[in-house]
Amino acid sequence: MGPAIAGFAWLKAEHRPDEAIAVAQAFVDQLNARGEGCRVDRLVGIAPFQTNGNRLRRWVSGRGVEVPELQMEFDGACPLRVTLRLSSTQGWQVVKHGSHAG
Repeated sequence: MGPAIAGFAWLKAEHRPDEAIAVAQAFVDQLNARGEGCRVDRLVGIAPFQTNGNRLRRWVSGRGVEVPELQMEFDGACPLRVTLRLSSTQGWQVVKHGSHAG
């Protein structure tokens, strides 16, 4: 019973796109180092939300598992949204960013 429960929990768990997170975090770190805008401290959300199960289902059906665009929400002195797009040749790239109301 334990492996079945662990498998079900994994399928329902949020997928954290490490490469995209690293690109967004490096961008935020550059903004913080230059002192542009409000200081941003931590990642608080990723949209669209993806589970491991959704990615597995797309892979099994022969579709791409990566969504083409992600929005990373950061918090700190003011909220910041960083939008990334996946390029087939250059990986994840920041295409837009901006502060917004919390």
